[in-house]
Amino acid sequence: MSTESDLRLPGEPVPFFQPIVSVSDGRIYGYEVLGRALTEQGPVSLGPFFHGGGASHEERLRVDRCIRRAALEKKKREGSSARLFLNIHPAWIYTRGDKAFPTIQMVSELGLNSEEIVVEITEENLLSAEFSDVMRLIGRYREAGVRVAIDDFSYPNFDRLIAARPAIVKLDMQLVKKAARNLEYRRLTDYISRFAQELGVAVLFEGVEDVVELESGLEAGASLMQGFYFAPAGPDFLPPDHFQDDIRLALSNVYYRSVSHLSGVVRLERQLNRYMRLLTEEPGGASDDLDTVLARLHDQLPSTCFRLFVCDETGRQLSANLTRVSGTFERQEHFRGNNWSWRPYFLDNLIRMREYDQGVVSHPYIDHETRHRTITFSYPLRQDRFLFMDFLAGSDAE
Repeated sequence: MSTESDLRLPGEPVPFFQPIVSVSDGRIYGYEVLGRALTEQGPVSLGPFFHGGGASHEERLRVDRCIRRAALEKKKREGSSARLFLNIHPAWIYTRGDKAFPTIQMVSELGLNSEEIVVEITEENLLSAEFSDVMRLIGRYREAGVRVAIDDFSYPNFDRLIAARPAIVKLDMQLVKKAARNLEYRRLTDYISRFAQELGVAVLFEGVEDVVELESGLEAGASLMQGFYFAPAGPDFLPPDHFQDDIRLALSNVYYRSVSHLSGVVRLERQLNRYMRLLTEEPGGASDDLDTVLARLHDQLPSTCFRLFVCDETGRQLSANLTRVSGTFERQEHFRGNNWSWRPYFLDNLIRMREYDQGVVSHPYIDHETRHRTITFSYPLRQDRFLFMDFLAGSDAE
């Protein structure tokens, strides 16, 4: 029944639930609680009501608490063990002071397990000037056993992520979409994911709308998934295993694609090692003149190889560069004496070359000079002399 204070609402406010799926077992981990209004035309989002300027602060706060309580009561009534993710609006995050926290009170009154409740705080709150207030709020929820998630996290202010140490970080929806189709953004999500996991923080990819975004998230190390690919928000809880087949299929695709890629890397290593052994066994193949060694090599290399040089074990370049320019290799003396030990692949390749006594291929990376997606094959010529050969990788090689 509507009351006078409900007149700004398009209809009766109710909670809807969007599933969040666990990658490890494919089961529903929890639900984000979203506000909807029941109208004659069907349910509509309460986003404009909460984020617009039409309703007073007090009215929005009242409706939000009504929705939260209804969601918690449904969880209690149905005996669900799924976590509920509750959003805390930035407009009232600083109004608590030493007062009681309504969500904590509701959880206690209903006898719910506080560890099954997750409070979402947006990155906007993390970036605010009142960060100390946010930390106090996070502390209060933690004391009550309620978990905290950071919503819409992108990439600035990692120091505040370290300070907040949430249980979960939800990657910004637009970042997830860019990462699914752009290698450089994909590298960024990989980094954020690894960084968060090293802090003991679970990574949730939200806004997943298609299988490309799903598999991109799996490859980046996400442990939780949410989005329309699985289901929009609805009024009811779903069976816990509802999305297991989707997760199993996506994991299988990612697994076999990764196996195929790694098998290709092994084959490339084997071919290049065989080729390099033949060349260095030929008369003059182990010449002390490193530039002569490179000159003998470049005419017999595939077109995807665009740069060769020789370094010692400290990364100091002992030769000139041979760089492919307009289809032919040019000698570039000014690189002689540079140090490349800071490059992401260098130490990894060096140690593996020593251990295996053969050449190895690096992980793909973006070369900072050419902006090409690159892999580097490193080969031990002899003691303290290591050949580095840069190849175009992936779509750049086509």
